[in-house]
Amino acid sequence: MNGLDYLLLVWLAISALRGFFQGFLAILGGLTSSLIALLGALIYRNDLALYLEKEFSLQTILAHFIADKLPQPALGGSPVSKFLPVLKTLPVVQEQLAGLAQLILVAVSFLLLYIIISRGLQLVWKILETPFRHGFLGGIDHLAGLALMTGKEILIMAVVLGISYPFIKSGAGMGISGFIKVNGFIDHSQAAPYLFTVFASLEKLLGLGV
Repeated sequence: MNGLDYLLLVWLAISALRGFFQGFLAILGGLTSSLIALLGALIYRNDLALYLEKEFSLQTILAHFIADKLPQPALGGSPVSKFLPVLKTLPVVQEQLAGLAQLILVAVSFLLLYIIISRGLQLVWKILETPFRHGFLGGIDHLAGLALMTGKEILIMAVVLGISYPFIKSGAGMGISGFIKVNGFIDHSQAAPYLFTVFASLEKLLGLGV
């Protein structure tokens, strides 16, 4: 075993402890809540933006705010400077300001929806999982959480190593010292062959293998 193996073991140990203390249901609930919140925010972000504009005129207020912050050319006392504020009232400028304000409002609506939905679902999930966190079921939940988190981290390790290794090997072949050292660690690692096997299986499963 070399330094890379020890690093991977520490990484797995920390992840396993996190999974054990969180529990399978808590991890599953977090992932499910995040996915549902993401879908909900994507679907309803425009509706919320329209509601905020209709009820509070936030898009209009934001457009005016952006217009006030637009930099003005430094023309000194030139007579042209008197006409510059009028440019903000031109239809093409107003359209651009309204478009930018809408994009910002939609982005803010997405974040609000994601936070509200995910937090709400996590709270409900936490209440529902409470009976399963004690006694025999609690032990199973903790062990399953350990297994789930460990498996997830092994997949991440395999993907990172599988994607980066060709570049590392290429750099080592070019004589770059940093890549040579990293390539040596990988070649002498006892864990790397298993991670390469996992990565190859994942590629095959997804139909990405050559």
